[in-house]
Amino acid sequence: QFTMVVRAGCADEPDLQCRGLAHYLEHLILVGRNPDHTDTAFRFFPEGSSNGWTSHRATGYIHRFPKRPTAEADLEKLFAFYANRLKGFEIAPEEAVRERNVVLQEYNVRLGGNPFARFQRRLDRVLLPDHPLGQSVGGTPETIAELSVESAKAFHKTWYTLNNVFFVVAGDVSELALKGIVDRTLSGLPDQPLPERAW
Repeated sequence: QFTMVVRAGCADEPDLQCRGLAHYLEHLILVGRNPDHTDTAFRFFPEGSSNGWTSHRATGYIHRFPKRPTAEADLEKLFAFYANRLKGFEIAPEEAVRERNVVLQEYNVRLGGNPFARFQRRLDRVLLPDHPLGQSVGGTPETIAELSVESAKAFHKTWYTLNNVFFVVAGDVSELALKGIVDRTLSGLPDQPLPERAW
C-alpha cells in the first residue's frame, strides 16, 4: 500500500470557509494529467484499488495492489507520478466539470440524503460556529457549484509542496530499495514556506 498525505484540508481554504475546494482538488489530482503521466491515477493497477480522502486538516491518496515481483517498479511509478502532481497538473475543462459534479454527488449521498449526517453537521456548526472545524469538509451545493480549476490550482500552489507531505508505504519492500526510489523521484522537488494557519 502506498499513501501520500498532504497536510492541508478544508480548514486551510481561503477565509476559513470550507467550500469543498480541498476535496475538489483531491479529485483533480487523481484524474488530472502531466506531460510525463498522461493517464489518470485510477488506471495504474487494474487488479488493485486507488482512492482519495479529504478531512478538515489533511488530504490523502491511497493505492493498493497485490504482492508481485514488480512491486518496486510499481512503487517507483507511484512516487514519480505524485512527484509530478506536486509540481502541478492539467485537466480538460469537461473532466473538471465532471469531477465537480462527482463532488456534488458525493455530497448528496453522504449528507443531502442522510438526516443523521445533516444533524451532525448542524450540531458541529452550533458547537464551533466561527471555526472551520464546525463546517462540512465537502462544502454545500452552492459553494461546490462555484468551484473552479483556477481556485484549485491556487490552493495546490500554496499547500502541495514536499515539506508539507508525508509518504507511507506498507508491504514487502526493503528500506534500501525504498530509499533509492525516493531519492530518484523526489530529490529535485523544492521546499517552500507555508502560510501560517489562522485557525
